[in-house]
Amino acid sequence: MPNHAPLVPNAATIEAMKEARRGNLPQFDSVEDLFDDLHADD
Repeated sequence: MPNHAPLVPNAATIEAMKEARRGNLPQFDSVEDLFDDLHADD
């Protein structure tokens, strides 16, 4: 079995995890609303 170093998140990932734990993420009523938001800048 190969030895693999554990993955270490970068600063942006750590900040995103902290934001998620604080509950500061957008919420959507439906998958359609989520996709509309994701594609808003297209």
